[in-house]
Amino acid sequence: MFLAYFVIRIGDPKCTFIYDGHVKAASNWDKAIVILNVLIVVQMMMKTLFLMQSTSTFGLLTTLVIEVMKAVIPFLSYFFLWVLFFAVVSIILGGNLGNAQGYKGLNLGLGYFLNTFENGLGNINPPTIDFSQGKDEDKFNDALVYLIYLFWFGAQIFLLVVLLNFVIALISQYYENVMNLANMHTYVMK
Repeated sequence: MFLAYFVIRIGDPKCTFIYDGHVKAASNWDKAIVILNVLIVVQMMMKTLFLMQSTSTFGLLTTLVIEVMKAVIPFLSYFFLWVLFFAVVSIILGGNLGNAQGYKGLNLGLGYFLNTFENGLGNINPPTIDFSQGKDEDKFNDALVYLIYLFWFGAQIFLLVVLLNFVIALISQYYENVMNLANMHTYVMK
């Protein structure tokens, strides 16, 4: 990745290794360099974690994180499926439009998904009712308001209380497994 980084840097016709303090528009070369910089930092972190396995304390933590990630990834697909369900219900009912539009630069569907995900992780925002509720409106809008709050409350209970506590219990189980086999893990890492 370092080789690709320097090939792109040198291949850039506007490449200057000493910047003169002027702001220039980002070219495709600049964007590729930023992406490669992020990949290099990720690779350095992975190598650091790999080398940390040789010590007893960090080795157990690394083993724990690896085991937990193996178990949590299938759970996350299940969690995201429910987040998607509650986001689609919110779209259909017409609520949370103001919250979904708060994610600048993203399309509206992704804004709904991220708003529901954020609420499911505990950053609870009340639903926004974005359609008109004048005095001459019919009782159908009142029913929609109650449905929006009902599904919002259901999402909070199910995503935050049930599923988030489930993943905490799952992590605790793997923590106990790793701590019970600490001596074996220490000898294997050495």
